[in-house]
Amino acid sequence: MIRFLFRAAVVAIVVALGGCDTGADAGTPGAMIPSAVIRQVTPVRGHFDDIVVAYGQGAAGSGGTRALTLPIDATLTGVDVAAGQHVNAGQVLASFVPTKAAAAARVAARSAVALARAQRERTARLLADHLATNDQLAQADKAMHDAEAAFAAQDTPHEKLQAPADGTVLTIDTLRGAQVAAGGTIMTLADTDCTGFAGGIEPADRARVHAGDTVALHALSGGRELPARVATVAGAVDPQSRLVGVTVSTSYPLIQGMAYRADIVVGSLAGWQLPADAVTGEEGARAVWQVRQGQAHRVPVTVVAQHGDQVLVAGAIEASLALVTVGATQLDEGIQVRPMDTP
Repeated sequence: MIRFLFRAAVVAIVVALGGCDTGADAGTPGAMIPSAVIRQVTPVRGHFDDIVVAYGQGAAGSGGTRALTLPIDATLTGVDVAAGQHVNAGQVLASFVPTKAAAAARVAARSAVALARAQRERTARLLADHLATNDQLAQADKAMHDAEAAFAAQDTPHEKLQAPADGTVLTIDTLRGAQVAAGGTIMTLADTDCTGFAGGIEPADRARVHAGDTVALHALSGGRELPARVATVAGAVDPQSRLVGVTVSTSYPLIQGMAYRADIVVGSLAGWQLPADAVTGEEGARAVWQVRQGQAHRVPVTVVAQHGDQVLVAGAIEASLALVTVGATQLDEGIQVRPMDTP
């Protein structure tokens, strides 16, 4: 009788414990189910420009730099501009006086012109009287024209050096009071309509960039985008910068020496275009999250390009499934999700 009662008590305890386990597995009212509130969008295909970036500065374009000189030996008496200053065509840049030797040469050239003209007139009268030949008149004409050209080459109106075109003074090579030989550089000028960009690209991108490619120029200090085109691409690496030189031409005036970024369009990229905050994970383990039947599912992706707050990615994204943007970083595989605008 005692053994029977003991067995009955054991059976009762096991049944009671089994009942407790069954209740926990089945769940009780108020049990927490993991979930997250998200914002979602519909995946769309998109295209970005394939861009090679070059950094450099404003510089004179091809053929845009002038060396300003004088045709005679002179002493510089004044410099009216500074390096970096913008000037207009005809603006006085410097003043000077001819040296004594140059002044004497100019007087001699003027006398030679007067003599050649007189001789030409005399020869013409003799020809009219049949006392000279046409060849003699032609020789007199040539002598007169040569004398006039020699005098014009020494002509310096008002003893002033004037800007030949609108531009920017790059350098001033002669100080006030210095004597300058004929043909010596006084200053250099970059024409406004020949300004451009000079910079460099990585050698690996050399084969992708070509003359004529579309460019968007951005001043690193800020400002609007300036349209331009690639003018030249160097065929070798610069030994100092270890970059391949690139020049860009534009019809917009650039500030000489100012830092710019050149975005060179070399093609087009295709992929899934998404907000940047939709992509989670570190480099090499990027992913996005899509919603299937109210649950989040991780989809590995590769970032193709990024423009501002938009990215272009490649991966097995399903166009029919919503894609998580806000709240993506808090998700785990299979977690229940609910859009923000859902009650």
